[in-house]
Amino acid sequence: MITAGVHGNEIPPQLATLELIKSLAPLDITGTVYIIPFAAPWSTMNNTRWFKGVDLNRSSHAPGSVTNTIFKVAVDLNVDALGDFHSTAPRSNPGRESVFCSKKPCRRSYLIAKYISRMGSSDVIVYENAASHYKGALEDECNLAGVGAVTCEVVSKNGSLTLGSLERSLLQMKAFLKYFNII
Repeated sequence: MITAGVHGNEIPPQLATLELIKSLAPLDITGTVYIIPFAAPWSTMNNTRWFKGVDLNRSSHAPGSVTNTIFKVAVDLNVDALGDFHSTAPRSNPGRESVFCSKKPCRRSYLIAKYISRMGSSDVIVYENAASHYKGALEDECNLAGVGAVTCEVVSKNGSLTLGSLERSLLQMKAFLKYFNII
C-alpha cells in the first residue's frame, strides 16, 4: 500500500502517486498495489498540514481518525507493507531526503528503508523501536501491528512543488515497489 497526502500541504508525493498510477497502468505487475493519493483531500484542498485541527501523522492510533482508518484497512487487507510518502521543508525536521524506519518489532521496515536508500540515495533514519519517538505515526502503528512500513520524505517547500521533488518522490515509490518485485 502506498499513501500520500497525510499532510495536505506536502504536494510532491501526492502528485507523484498520480504519476505512479499512470506508469503502472500499462505494466503487467506482480501482485496488488493499493494507492491512496490524497489521504485527506480537505487538507490538500486547503493546503494545510492539519485536518480539522489534527495532525494525521500523530493520530493513527486514535479510532475514527483518517489515518486510523487507513491503518485498519491495511491490516484488514493483509497488505505486506505500507509506504507513507511525505515531503519536508528545507531546514525543518528532518529537512533532508530520507526514509524513516524502525528495527523492532518489524525488522522488515528497516530492510525496506535500506533498499530505498540504496536505490535513490535517501538518508535512512532508524529508530530501534517503532513509536519510540512519534506516537500515532501511520508507519509506527503499522510496524507495531506487524505490517512493515516506512515513511519516505523528499525536500520541497510546504505548499509547493520544488523542482525535482516530484521525480524524487516517484523514485522512492518505485524503489518501494521494486523491493517487493511488484515492478
